[in-house]
Amino acid sequence: MTEGSFYTMIFLVDKYLRKERGLQGEVRMQILRELMSDILRVIRIAGHNKSSLLRGISDIEYKDIEDSCQYQAAQRAGCELLLTFNDVDYPLAEGVVPCVMTPQEFLDSYSNSK
Repeated sequence: MTEGSFYTMIFLVDKYLRKERGLQGEVRMQILRELMSDILRVIRIAGHNKSSLLRGISDIEYKDIEDSCQYQAAQRAGCELLLTFNDVDYPLAEGVVPCVMTPQEFLDSYSNSK
């Protein structure tokens, strides 16, 4: 996961805790801190350097520079898989590493392999 994706996840989980669960104040913050800490225990953060960011912003195959930068970070980190809700934003050929899948495709693939 990239740092930017982690920031987005914090935002989304916090929004869920506030709006769907009705949590506020210190209780919400404690749960958010615990959840995000748990997630950090099981994931690896994929980072950039200047070169990978330049490749990300220069790749004309991408209509969304953020998606291109996410893909470059995944490549740089040696990821085999890039999960995204917007798989159509990744103009890649079959068999390219990292493979791009939606979370549902990943779950379906995982459950079918058992």
